[in-house]
Amino acid sequence: MTAVSEPAFDAAAPEAALKPVEPPVPAPWRRPVDLTMRIVGFVVALALTVLTAAFEAYLTPLYWGEDRLPVSVVAAVVVNLGLIWFTVEVTGRRLSVAAIAIVWVAIMVLASTRTGEGDLVLTDNNWVGIATMLAGSLTYAVAGYRLVLTAFRPKL
Repeated sequence: MTAVSEPAFDAAAPEAALKPVEPPVPAPWRRPVDLTMRIVGFVVALALTVLTAAFEAYLTPLYWGEDRLPVSVVAAVVVNLGLIWFTVEVTGRRLSVAAIAIVWVAIMVLASTRTGEGDLVLTDNNWVGIATMLAGSLTYAVAGYRLVLTAFRPKL
């Protein structure tokens, strides 16, 4: 049997432990690839915003018998929260949420105006359309407010 001995105490070890460890130098190709992936992710987020906003707008006249179904109201909140999370994750920037919020609101404004033929998607005697615009806009407003608050959180 061999006896396990304790390591000898090294007086220089505590000083070495206090020195900061230098991070490894990233490969030179990582920065352009990272930037490209962030841009592609942002474009995907914008495309998803356009697609889901149009989908939510066209879900507003959904009926079940004689009653309107507020599916688009729920979708506006849930999907917009998912888009906010996705955008912040893929871009690494909180300000990019403002762009998707503006695009979403622009799609809703366009859907609430009459076409040349007189068609109206959202607000023609439709409480679900108005509630969808309100709920979606409030989702972006509350999430934006929260993102601003957490950006200036003091480090402990």
